[in-house]
Amino acid sequence: MDDRAMIWPVPPDSPSVPVVVLEHTEPGGGVHWDLLVARGPQCGAALWGLRCQKRPDRSLGTTVQVVPMPDHRAAWLELEGVVSEGRGVVKQVARGLLHVSGDVAEVQWDDGRKSRWRIGEGQISESDPRMRYLVFNL
Repeated sequence: MDDRAMIWPVPPDSPSVPVVVLEHTEPGGGVHWDLLVARGPQCGAALWGLRCQKRPDRSLGTTVQVVPMPDHRAAWLELEGVVSEGRGVVKQVARGLLHVSGDVAEVQWDDGRKSRWRIGEGQISESDPRMRYLVFNL
């Protein structure tokens, strides 16, 4: 991750793309959440990812610290279970469709909930310079 501000992986007003939240339990028992967003509406598009310290779809009105992750395979829109190389276990906890309008991403979750997110530009953790934040329910 370089010093440029993070932006959503799809341009504003393009078609909605799939999004999932995976609860990732690490081998030592720690938990974080992976927010994965398709880089395009086509089947098989790579997934852009953020590692979140709080569950992003349930952290209404709060700021969530995140770390950008490498792209993931599209299969993670459906996969659950043991992660290779002893990296823990993931469980899908939310899925929906994300649409970007301006700099705001709006998510319609499959269970009927909605989220509105904006990516912030400031570094908020001196211990991890990759740390950025998302602001929810604007």
